[in-house]
Amino acid sequence: MKSFSKKACFLPQPVLIIGTYDDNGKPDVEKMNLITFNPVSLKYLRIENSVGKELK
Repeated sequence: MKSFSKKACFLPQPVLIIGTYDDNGKPDVEKMNLITFNPVSLKYLRIENSVGKELK
């Protein structure tokens, strides 16, 4: 029988993007917030900019 080791994994989660537009109608990326829902703790989590820096 095959033994499966413990591995960290990411499951697809819905992401809500909240942002604003400037006076010219372009999205203001600096003020954009990414929010995801954690079904285990039943809380919304804000995805920080440091996560994106680690993945580059």
